[in-house]
Amino acid sequence: MIRNSVIALTLGGIAFGATADPVIPTILGQSFTIDINSNTQGVVGPDDGVTGLIEKFGYANTVATSFYYPTPCALDPVSCPNGVTFAAPGSLVRDTNINSVITAMGGPAAGTALDGSTAVSINTLTALDQYNIDTLSPLSGIGGDDIEGFDTSWGLFYQYDIFGNVNGAGTAVNFNSGYIDLYWFKAGALAAAEKVLSVNVTSSQTDPSNTYLFGEVDYSWCDPGDSCSAFVKSFMNSDPFNDSFYNIWKSATPPPEITFILDTNVAPPVPTTDQLLLLTGTDPSMTLDCNPLAPGAQLCNAARQTSTSGGVEFGVPEPTSLGLMGLGMFAAGLRARRRRSH
Repeated sequence: MIRNSVIALTLGGIAFGATADPVIPTILGQSFTIDINSNTQGVVGPDDGVTGLIEKFGYANTVATSFYYPTPCALDPVSCPNGVTFAAPGSLVRDTNINSVITAMGGPAAGTALDGSTAVSINTLTALDQYNIDTLSPLSGIGGDDIEGFDTSWGLFYQYDIFGNVNGAGTAVNFNSGYIDLYWFKAGALAAAEKVLSVNVTSSQTDPSNTYLFGEVDYSWCDPGDSCSAFVKSFMNSDPFNDSFYNIWKSATPPPEITFILDTNVAPPVPTTDQLLLLTGTDPSMTLDCNPLAPGAQLCNAARQTSTSGGVEFGVPEPTSLGLMGLGMFAAGLRARRRRSH
C-alpha cells in the first residue's frame, strides 16, 4: 500500500499545485540501502560495506537562500515607490545553496531589509553542516544499527538550484523546475566528493508549516557513453526490488520514474519585507533594473536566507509497472511490423 501511494505521485498523473486547497500526501519512504564498496578513495565499511535499511535522508538547520525577482507595479509613494515590487503574485523565485549562484545574484551582502529597519544579511556557505545530510533515518548507529561508517569515515551533502513562481494568492511558491544533486565524500577529503545521485524537481505544494517538493531521479548525466563509475551505479539500492536505482532507471526507455518527495519547513513560505535584502548582481537571469525609472540602474533581486530542516524519501515503480511498460513497447513494435507487412 505504501509503495502504491508513492508511485501515484507521478504515474497517476496528479498535477500538484493545481488545486486551491491541496491535499498533501503522507508517504512513508520505501526502504533502500547504500553500498560504499566500489568507492575508489579507500573507505571500508566496518561490516560488509552495505548499510542497513534506510527510509529517509534527513537534514537539520541547513541554509536555504531564496531570490525574488522584481515585478513591475503601478507607482505608489508607499507600496511601489520605484516601479517594482518583490515576492508579489507571479514573481519568479530562485532557491539555491550553491555559492557561485549566491555570488552572481549579489551576495554576500548585509544591510537593511525592505521594511527599512531590520538588519539582515546574505552569506555564502562556509561550513559543512550548512548543506549536509546528517541522518540516515531510522538508522542511528546505536544498538547495532548498520551505518557503515556514515558521519565518521564518510558523509553526504547536497547542492540544489530550483525555480518557481509566487502563487496567485501570494502565500506560497510553486516550484516547477531545477535539480538537487547528492554527493558522497570521504572524511577529510571534501574537495574530492563524487556526485552519486541527481533528482529533477517538477512540482511542489505548501501547507501552513511545510513545503513539499516532488520529482524524479535522473541519471541522464551519466550519458552519453554510460560514463558513471561502478560506485555511482551501485550506490543506492531499492530493498523491495533488490536492484540499484541506476539499473532500475536504465531498465526501460523512457526510463521508469523513481520518484522522490522532499519536505522542508521554511516559514513563512513567502518572505515578509523584514526578511528581504535588496541585492544587485551579475547573473544574466535577472532582467529588470532595481529602478526601471532610472536607465542604467543595476539588475536586482530581493533575497532571504534562512535555516531549514526536513527529509527526502523515494519511491520505486513496482516490477509489474516496468513489465507493463515493456509490454506496451512490445505491442507498439508489433503493430508497426504488421503495418510494414501489409
